[in-house]
Amino acid sequence: MGDINWLELISLHWRKILGGAIGFLIALIIVIFGFGWGLFIIFCVALGVLIGWQLESEDGIHGLFEWFRFPRR
Repeated sequence: MGDINWLELISLHWRKILGGAIGFLIALIIVIFGFGWGLFIIFCVALGVLIGWQLESEDGIHGLFEWFRFPRR
């Protein structure tokens, strides 16, 4: 009972741990910067993740332009 396999515990519950860490970071940002600025920072980070995700896809920069609906030249 005294020996805990930490790697197994983390591998079984990594989604809960990640969710808790993200919630903690969001709360920390809001406490430090205030509610309005905190939401703005979270929005900018989410937008950056979405843009990076699109750039890593097969379409690359062209897919990003189509995602924002810019005409291709």
